[in-house]
Formats: sequence, C-alpha cells, structure tokens
Amino acid sequence: FEQTYNIEQFSIGNNVDHISAKIQLHQGTEDKEVPQKWSDDFYSYFVGKGKKDNIEYFLYSGADHLLIPDTDQVKARAVVFFDKEVKNKKEEPTPTPTAIFIQEPP
Repeated sequence: FEQTYNIEQFSIGNNVDHISAKIQLHQGTEDKEVPQKWSDDFYSYFVGKGKKDNIEYFLYSGADHLLIPDTDQVKARAVVFFDKEVKNKKEEPTPTPTAIFIQEPP
C-alpha cells in the first residue's frame, strides 16, 4: 500500500476536517489488538479539532478486543446510534426522471 499510494492522503489526521458523519467508538480496556491509547488519542484528536458533537466514545472496563463481556451493551448502543444517525436521517429524495429516451441503433 505504502509503495503505491501516498499514505498522507489516507491519514485520518489529514482528513478529519472533511469528516461530517457521526462516529461511535467502542474500546475495551483489556484489548490486546488495539491499545486503549490509540482510541483515547483518536477521540482527543477529534475533540481538539472541534468535532466533539461528531463522536461518541465508550470505554468498557475489563473488556477484550471483542468487547466481551459487554457485547450486549455494545450492540444496544450501536442499534440506538444507527437508528438515530442512519435510519432516521432525512435525505433529499433522488429526482425521478419523467421520461427516458433510448436512441435505437441505426
């Protein structure tokens, strides 16, 4: 990846100003794959860029990478988040064409 692409173009730090979607971040304190510091830093960076309203951060004491033993709470929070931020978002309807013209080949 790094040999083909300029990784700076894909860095979250260089693109945070372009992010307008809401983010929900879940972190277990006993996660061995993703250190808590990474999530703490990610959250702090967003807040520092004035995006506090765009991110929710939940920390689960004693939970591992799969967020065990708190998976039920994680799922419940995710459902509420998606219902609020995705399912119930009002979008402008896509205009429907009133006619489609197909030119037949000669």
